[in-house]
Amino acid sequence: MRKKVILTVVMLVIVCFAIVPLIINWLFMQISPMDILTARWTAGDTLVYVAGVLAFIGTVTLGFVSYTQNQNANRISQNAIRVAEKANEINIITRIIDFEMNNFKDLMRELEIFSNLCLPQNLAKIPCDMLEWNGEINLNKLSIVIDKRNAIMSSFIKLSRILSHDRSVKDNPDNNLKKLFAVIYLEALEYVDYHSKAEFIEQKSCFDNSRFDAYQKMYEDFMKERELYLEQRELQINHLLYENQSLNEIRKMVKQSNGQNDQN
Repeated sequence: MRKKVILTVVMLVIVCFAIVPLIINWLFMQISPMDILTARWTAGDTLVYVAGVLAFIGTVTLGFVSYTQNQNANRISQNAIRVAEKANEINIITRIIDFEMNNFKDLMRELEIFSNLCLPQNLAKIPCDMLEWNGEINLNKLSIVIDKRNAIMSSFIKLSRILSHDRSVKDNPDNNLKKLFAVIYLEALEYVDYHSKAEFIEQKSCFDNSRFDAYQKMYEDFMKERELYLEQRELQINHLLYENQSLNEIRKMVKQSNGQNDQN
C-alpha cells in the first residue's frame, strides 16, 4: 500500500513538472488550423495558468484531505468517549453488584449466627451446662451466661448494622422481620440473664415454661420471616447478575428494593 502511494506521487510529479511543460511547448510549435485556436498568449502565460490551476487543485485536495482527517479524528474521539463511558458504567455496575453480593453474604452469615445463638434448644442447654453431677449449680460456670449474653448482643449489633442498609426494613416500623428480630433478641437476653439471678442459683427455680413456649412460637415465626426476606434478597441479586440492564435501571431497582423513592 505504501509503495503504491509513493509510486503515484512520483508519477504526478513527473507529469506536472516534465510532461505538461513538454506538451505545452509542443502545442505552441504547431500551426493552428483555425483562427479561433490561434494563441493570443505566450507559452509562459500558459505555464503560469497551468501552474495556477495545479496549485488550486492542490489546495482543494489538501483542504478535502484535512476535512476528512478532522471528521475521522472527531469520529474516533467520539467512539473513544463512548467506550470510556461504557467502561465507567460497567465499573459502577460491577461495584454495585459486588456491594450487594457482599452485603447479602454478610446478611446470611449473621442471620445464621443470630439464629443459632437464639435457638430455643441451645438456650435450654444453659442450666444443664451449669449443673454438676450432684444437681448443684457450679458458680464458676457463670461465665457461660456472660459469654452467651455477649455473643447474642454482638450478633444483634452486627445484624442490625447490615439490616440498616435496607431502607424497607429500617424505615418500616411494621416490618415483621424487624419486630420479631427485636423481640427474639430481648426474650433471649431475658432467658440468659435469668440464669444469673438468685432465684435460679439459690432456689433452682426454672424459667417460666409458658413464657419459654411463647418464645419458641415467636422463634418459629422469626425463622419464617427470615426465609422470606432471604428469598426476596436472593431474587434481587439474581436479577442484578443475570438480567441485561443499564446503570440507570440497576440504580432504580436498588432504590426500589431498599424502599427509596426515585428522585429523578
